[in-house]
Order: sequence, then structure tokens, then C-alpha cells
Amino acid sequence: MEDSNIFSHKVDGQSRKSIDFDYIQLAKNCKGYLDLRNRKITLEELNILIPHIVGNIRINAFDLSQNHFGDEYGRIIARIIKNSDSIVELCLKLNNLEGRGVQYIGQAIGYNNSIEILDMSWNHIRWPGAVSICNGIKINNCLTTLNVAYNGFGYEGAVALGEMLKHNKTLQTLDISSNRICWKGSLIMSKALSKNRSLINLKVC
Repeated sequence: MEDSNIFSHKVDGQSRKSIDFDYIQLAKNCKGYLDLRNRKITLEELNILIPHIVGNIRINAFDLSQNHFGDEYGRIIARIIKNSDSIVELCLKLNNLEGRGVQYIGQAIGYNNSIEILDMSWNHIRWPGAVSICNGIKINNCLTTLNVAYNGFGYEGAVALGEMLKHNKTLQTLDISSNRICWKGSLIMSKALSKNRSLINLKVC
């Protein structure tokens, strides 16, 4: 898989217009892996990128990690997830995604039919977002690998994970380590696992 990062450069000091153009060129020239990690992408820039990502069949893996994305970015990321049919791997780790933004993402996951690997580790996902993510995956038919480690799912998130595991039939690898899940939550998940027939790898600590 070729890395689109061969077109990249430091963005500090460049005009925003120039940066927008550079990101668009990265998307257009992508041959598999679109690497936009650690770019400090603004909300406006990500919005401009949407039409160049959605429908671009050459983008199979999309890395948006380490961009300090906050709650307000969730709606735009959700649009990408909901409308893309070629992205197989999406990395959103090491951002600040939380609150309503994560709920939008969770809803979009339920509509997606291409993403097989999703990494949302090291964000600020608390139980409302966790419930939304799990509800989306519960009806998703293509996701095989999910990493939500180092968030804050808590007890309510564990309950949602349990319901997800009862209904999802494609998930094979799940990392939920460091999510403040108490023993009651762990017990609920344990019971749900007895009804799951797809999961092969589970990391809890």
C-alpha cells in the first residue's frame, strides 16, 4: 500500500488557502492510504475535503489521528463515514472527540457498509458517546476490528457493549482496555459474550 505522505510537508507558516489546496491534492493523488495525521486540520479544511474523500474509490485507508479534533468535528466525520463506500480502515485515535460529536459518529456507523477497521482509542468518549457507538455497531454488518481503548465508557458503556455483542455478527477483534469498567459492567459483558459467535480477540486491560 502506497503512502500518500510522500506529498506531504510542514504546514506551519503557510496560508490557509495553500493548505486547503495541498490537502485536496493529497486526496486526489492518494493511492490507497491517505495520511493526514498530526496536521492540525481546521473544521473548515475538513469540510472542504469531504467531496474529495467521499466517493474517491482510491482511498481505502484514512488516518486522521493526532489532529486535536474536538466535539465540533464529529458531525463532519460522521458525514464521511455515512457517505463513503470505499474506506476500509479509519483511524481517529489520539484526538479529543467527545459528547454530541461522538453520538453523530455512532449514528453514522450504523449506515456504513465499507469500514472494517475503526480505531477511536485515546479520545474522550464517555458513556453517552459509548452508547451511540455501540448502537451503531449493533446494526453494522461489516466492521471486524474496533479499538476504543483509553476512553471512559464506564458502567453504562459496558451495558451498551454487552448489547452490541449480543447482536453484532461480524466483529472479531475488540479492544476496550482502560475504560473505567467496573466489575458489574464486566459481569454484564461476560454474559453477553456467551451469546456472541464472532468475536475472536478481546483486550480488556
